[in-house]
Amino acid sequence: MYPADIKSLPEWTWETIKRKVDTDSMLVVVDGLVHDVTNFLPDHPGGVPLLQAAIGKDATNMFNGTTKVYKHSQAARHLLTTFRVARLAKEDEAGKDKPSANE
Repeated sequence: MYPADIKSLPEWTWETIKRKVDTDSMLVVVDGLVHDVTNFLPDHPGGVPLLQAAIGKDATNMFNGTTKVYKHSQAARHLLTTFRVARLAKEDEAGKDKPSANE
């Protein structure tokens, strides 16, 4: 499966992401992109609870290993690209209200 072209993805706000998560979507934000990890959740090598902790949040630091969580490999990064569903709205990217998975 090829990843969706970033420019073709819709732009979502944190409000949109929260609304979708509240209706059972498993969404994680990494590097300003929204990823639907619903189908990957049971296969996550780090376990379901670790990935569930990032649902509806910005998991960039967690994914990139800038917290105490595992720094993901290039293969994991490539796999993540296949889960892209949207871009985070520019005004929400650096927003003070963004939920972070490492808090």
